[in-house]
Amino acid sequence: TDEKGTAIRANPACLAFFGAAEADFIGKYNLFQDAAIKRGGFVPIVRRVFKAGKPANIIIDYDFTVGSQVQTKENVHKTINSIFTPIVDEHNRVTNVVVQTIDLTDLKNAEKALRESEERLRNIGDNLPTGQIYQLMVKPDGTQRFTYISSQVEKLHECTVEQVLADPLYLFNRVVEDDIPGWEHATAKAIREMSVYDHEV
Repeated sequence: TDEKGTAIRANPACLAFFGAAEADFIGKYNLFQDAAIKRGGFVPIVRRVFKAGKPANIIIDYDFTVGSQVQTKENVHKTINSIFTPIVDEHNRVTNVVVQTIDLTDLKNAEKALRESEERLRNIGDNLPTGQIYQLMVKPDGTQRFTYISSQVEKLHECTVEQVLADPLYLFNRVVEDDIPGWEHATAKAIREMSVYDHEV
């Protein structure tokens, strides 16, 4: 943008984000008139970038169905991380501000889906009359941790939910020694092939 916050250049990704043509964006879009920035209460933060010449980093929810100053091709909701970097002259006056953005929409949607999935899991697990249900996260380096385990673990394994969530070995170490090789093989196969895990220990 220029020193007043009006767009003077935009790369193709920026135009794609707004769903706008260059002619509809350059010289017309202004940071201080951005409905999402105003609605989020971020105008004072952006003004400080221009006045104090210090960068800022904010996460903005864009709802293009609500009064956008840019005419978009489609009405969508997006979440972005915006980084505002001031460019100053030899007198330390802000002449331009570069705005870099990272689209977090897919990440936020995935986080929401995960929360809903975990909530469904809790509803099932906490209402099982017998048996337990759990969710185990396995990282690429092989480390594992439970992200959820139902309260039946206290009856089946005589340990608390908190103990298992804090340390998966608390539960794994209860496997009888002779059963460990078969159990580890079955677990590794299920993880490697993303297949159903069905094993007795």
